[in-house]
Amino acid sequence: MSDVRLGFIGTGGNMNRHLRELTEIGGSKFVAFCDIVVEKAERAVTQYGGKAYADYNQMLANEELDAVYISIPPFAHGAPERAVINAGLAMFVEKPVHMDADDAKEIAAEIEDKGIITATGYQERYLDIIDKAQELLASRRVGFFMGYWMGGMPGG
Repeated sequence: MSDVRLGFIGTGGNMNRHLRELTEIGGSKFVAFCDIVVEKAERAVTQYGGKAYADYNQMLANEELDAVYISIPPFAHGAPERAVINAGLAMFVEKPVHMDADDAKEIAAEIEDKGIITATGYQERYLDIIDKAQELLASRRVGFFMGYWMGGMPGG
C-alpha cells in the first residue's frame, strides 16, 4: 500500500502538531505546504520535504494529492475548502471550521453532494470525560457550560 499524498494549507502552530503526529503514525507522504507567509511553508519543506507554495490554488493544480489538511485562522475559511472540494480531494479541517454558520452549511452541502471524505479536529469530543459529563448532566437542563484546557499554548 502506498503512502497517502498530503498537502497542507496553513503551516502555523496547530499544523506543526499535526505534522509531528502524522510523522509518528507513518503512512503519509508530505507533498506540498502552502502558507500566505511562504517562509513558513518553506520551513515545513525543510523539515518534512515536499514543495512550498504561497497560493493553495497553485498547489492544488500542480500537485498530485490524495487529501489536504486545512489549518488556518477562522476568518480565512471558505475559499480554501471550496478549492479542495472542486479538486475532489478528502480534507481535514482544523476547528473552528468557519466564522459564518450559513457559509459553513453551504460548504457542508457541497461536500455531501460530491461525496468527499472529511474530518474536523474536535479532539475533546472523544475524551472519556465527555461521556462522564453527558452521564452527569443527562437529567439536567444546561444553560451554560465553561471548560478549560490545561497545558499547551498559554491562553488557549
